[in-house]
Amino acid sequence: ISFGETGSWPFVVCTACGHGFIHPRPSAEELQSLYEGLYTPEKKAEMIRMGKGGFERRLQDARARALEGLARGSVSRIVDAGCGMGFSLSRLRRSFPSAECIGAELSPDAAAEAEKLEGLEVRNVPFAELDLPSGSADIVTMNHVLEHLPDPRAELRKALELLRPGGLLLVE
Repeated sequence: ISFGETGSWPFVVCTACGHGFIHPRPSAEELQSLYEGLYTPEKKAEMIRMGKGGFERRLQDARARALEGLARGSVSRIVDAGCGMGFSLSRLRRSFPSAECIGAELSPDAAAEAEKLEGLEVRNVPFAELDLPSGSADIVTMNHVLEHLPDPRAELRKALELLRPGGLLLVE
């Protein structure tokens, strides 16, 4: 999907596992520029329409149900890497109402929009730079994030660092 951003982002799929990713991987600077251009005030209405649309809502519901079925014990903190405008994190908040819900988002416009949703704390930082105690998250989600990153291993290491023993990592 294109929203008028410049540049070319070839997407390839691994024939062994089916995982897709941008190749060559963008630099951190290119990625920051892409996300700053993707979530602009001019594109806000379209991004909200997509995030609240039926297809996205069904994905958000499916993720929440899967995590509800897998979560053991109480869930006190959920962290969403690349939370966009916060729709998925907000849906998880409804499933786990007592959980602190923290998002990391590169786009300042998307982070500001997500911060308006009830019960979300959104930080405009790269996920790898999110300053939270080790072992403090019960759930970490990465929806449509990993395939864009210059160093996916670093982001996965960060997710594992944040997770408590027995915590859940959802990657889509």
